[in-house]
Amino acid sequence: MVFPYIFIFSYLGSPFLGGMTGIVFLNCMLSLYFNKTQKYLLSRVLFLISISAPIYFYSAMLGPGAGIQYAGFAIFPATFILFDGG
Repeated sequence: MVFPYIFIFSYLGSPFLGGMTGIVFLNCMLSLYFNKTQKYLLSRVLFLISISAPIYFYSAMLGPGAGIQYAGFAIFPATFILFDGG
């Protein structure tokens, strides 16, 4: 699902965004692994970092008109829903 965007961003002349997409994918998979091994706090922190950094970079590169910064409002509560430590 993510791999086409790596090539699309690279083709459009932004290899940084393509590389960032791959890094985000790997960090999300690592976060899911930590969740499976019941390291809930670590998985939450890694997920927040791996999603917040691209939101910052994408909004800086694409501008405020893209609206990507609003994704952060949905991401922060999602970490507590997805990675329940209870």
